[in-house]
Amino acid sequence: MKNVFVFCFALFVTNTMVAQNRLTDTTATCVAYWKNKESKVFLVKNIKDQKVDSSTQSHLEFSYEAHITVKDSTKDGYTVEWKNENYTSDDPSMSQVNMFFKNLKFIYKTDKNGDFSELVNWEEVRDFYVNLGALSIPKNNDTAQAVWEKTKALFQTREAVENTLIKDVQMFHTFYGGEYPTRKQSAETILPNPFGGQPIPALTTVQVSRLQKNSPTCTVRTTQEIDQGKAGIFIADLLKALGMPEAKTREELEEAFKYFSLRDEAEIELQVKTGWPVSLRFKRVAKMMSTLQTDTYSFTIKQ
Repeated sequence: MKNVFVFCFALFVTNTMVAQNRLTDTTATCVAYWKNKESKVFLVKNIKDQKVDSSTQSHLEFSYEAHITVKDSTKDGYTVEWKNENYTSDDPSMSQVNMFFKNLKFIYKTDKNGDFSELVNWEEVRDFYVNLGALSIPKNNDTAQAVWEKTKALFQTREAVENTLIKDVQMFHTFYGGEYPTRKQSAETILPNPFGGQPIPALTTVQVSRLQKNSPTCTVRTTQEIDQGKAGIFIADLLKALGMPEAKTREELEEAFKYFSLRDEAEIELQVKTGWPVSLRFKRVAKMMSTLQTDTYSFTIKQ
């Protein structure tokens, strides 16, 4: 999305009290004007649903607090610490989540606009999830162990960890670094394949849905759709990386997934002066034949 709508400042932007996001009759910017050592807490809720022929097959809800601290601020960008705490869920099997995640934190950098740049402690994050995943592998099951070894091999680069293991961080920074129009605009784009295969073509639409010059906030919405059937590219690369025997040919997989569609919706309400979100909402809808899956995340500022 941002590779299409990203903007360049004509003048050098500094993190001062007078700096703020620019609103005009036709556009709005999304830039972080955060203070050094500043901390915010967001309530994050995730709802996952699966329906078959309109009948609910599974439903899961859980929530947690994202504690976000600006550890350092320079003219080039921010260093941020992100830690998730206080998990709650309607699923009893998730009762031990707080114990597992109490020592996990993400240290990452952004550019001066707040756009995500890199995960600094990516090896620590990778090792945490690898060790956690190993607990679920059945003992004395050679097939499961072989698949697990190939799965671990997928996460040996910073890019793979960033694209797959810090989903909430990536969502939080989706809009930063962009200038967004009040008139709906659409453009074709290319999504990176986290497993190193062919990129995936998609269509992105973006629009400032609420904009008033004197308002303390503005709202931006985007949608992104993968053409029906194009997900076969991603599935083929994933199964090939795992060495699964059913990954026969790309043509067979693309044929199998020709009825698969994927749509992402995102919305941010942004504080104009500070660049902190008031709220964010993300929804992914995946459909294949009569099966419909939705995955919704919401972020709401607490303090």
